[in-house]
Amino acid sequence: MASSDSTAHAEINALRAACRHKTTYLLEGAVVATTCEPCPMCMSALHWARVDTVYFGATIEDAARAGFNELSVPAARLLEIGRSSVRLVDSVLPNDCRELFDRWKARPDRIIY
Repeated sequence: MASSDSTAHAEINALRAACRHKTTYLLEGAVVATTCEPCPMCMSALHWARVDTVYFGATIEDAARAGFNELSVPAARLLEIGRSSVRLVDSVLPNDCRELFDRWKARPDRIIY
């Protein structure tokens, strides 16, 4: 992890940048597209920012199979438990997204976390 920050997932970094740019923590109406289903930390942050819709291709299980230390809590289940209004759109180019995990696994310099 280049930043030595275990919370620096792509979704968190995108939220931080968008909030700085908009000078607000609320991103109502925002749409997020991400390679993989958001982990519980990222899904919670997307909910708190009041993002409208999240599109993703690969699943949490795909990430775990690639070697990532994931909590096996599907984003849809987390949103259901929390009664969140964030809309999830899954299976967006899933094979392309899984291929990115395969490329990452083939890298000798990958950092497993």
